[in-house]
Amino acid sequence: MKLPRYPTQAEWEKIVALGPGVRMYNGMKTLFYNGEGLYDIIDEFLVYSVEERQSWQVIIILPGVKEIPGWTFRGCLNVKKVIMADSVQRIKEKAFFCCFKLEFVKFSRNLERIGGWAFQRCRTLTSIFIPPSCIKIDEQAFDSCTRLIILGIPPHVQLGEDVFEDTAFLKTLEESCPFEVNEDGYYVNEDGEYEWYDCEETVIRWIKFINNDHAYALQRLCCSDDPDTEEVYQYLKDNGLATMNLPNDIGITPSQYLAANPYSEIEEGKLIKRYILEMMGEVASNTHNIIPKTTTELDAAESTILRLASELEAAKLEIKELTEKNHLLLHENIERSKELQVVKNEFASLKIKHQEAEEEKSSPSKSLSASIRNVLP
Repeated sequence: MKLPRYPTQAEWEKIVALGPGVRMYNGMKTLFYNGEGLYDIIDEFLVYSVEERQSWQVIIILPGVKEIPGWTFRGCLNVKKVIMADSVQRIKEKAFFCCFKLEFVKFSRNLERIGGWAFQRCRTLTSIFIPPSCIKIDEQAFDSCTRLIILGIPPHVQLGEDVFEDTAFLKTLEESCPFEVNEDGYYVNEDGEYEWYDCEETVIRWIKFINNDHAYALQRLCCSDDPDTEEVYQYLKDNGLATMNLPNDIGITPSQYLAANPYSEIEEGKLIKRYILEMMGEVASNTHNIIPKTTTELDAAESTILRLASELEAAKLEIKELTEKNHLLLHENIERSKELQVVKNEFASLKIKHQEAEEEKSSPSKSLSASIRNVLP
């Protein structure tokens, strides 16, 4: 889908001009939703049939919609992307329940609450980024989102019961627990006593830790609802390029958070290129234009050169690996092209033989004359 991860004002104006309804948009069947009731517990599906609902690939919530009613998009099995205008303040219970193929959600920047079971069983959803405006996420909102592991959640958000039950995030967090938890959910504490392992409390502590610990400052920048290119770049300058690929305790790097963030327009490749060029300039300046006057200055210059040289080598290695992968893909494509050409040649040969056979069938007298000429002296 070519729609920007966060639509610009101009893009929203085009979307609004099209109005509500279902139509092809950027090559995908899209519902432009204006807040109307699409589901009723008694009468079930309204407006659109089950077959029609299951044909949608994208849902765009139009500006002006403040609330997504409960059960509205329940069972829209083939929806992959949901993009909400910033007018949306509340998502009610089971609004996107059992959207099995949902991969991407861009929440409203003014979202205040997510209802219970709202995204339950969205099994292909791998990341969510909750805006700072959100106050509460109700019970089991993301329960059974089995692939969900990348989370951007402000520390003040209140979490209901079992919000992340049966998710990759919770399972990974439990595996990183320093205590050995038994089958009944207990572990032995520092005093040698059995204590209940509270998963929900562990999640809350983890969110607060990630949002407050200095070691994860870059992650917070990458998870922001408005990531600033200059702030991220300045962090890289101060702490080194390698920090972009340092995993947290559930194995996710700032680079992965930035790539998954629906609010971000930062291109990591451009950041890396800018960093390398500026650091190379710094090395040149240190080695050619500045003559260290003291041992401390000399040591500092040498340390800078060694650090930058190391980072440059790491970047070269990464580029080399990508180049090798590209060469491998190119080689595979060449081999496939050769195989395709062989098939084409065989097909052309068969076509010629078929044409000759057809000509012989259509001209028996010519074939007979030719045979007589070959026999006669």
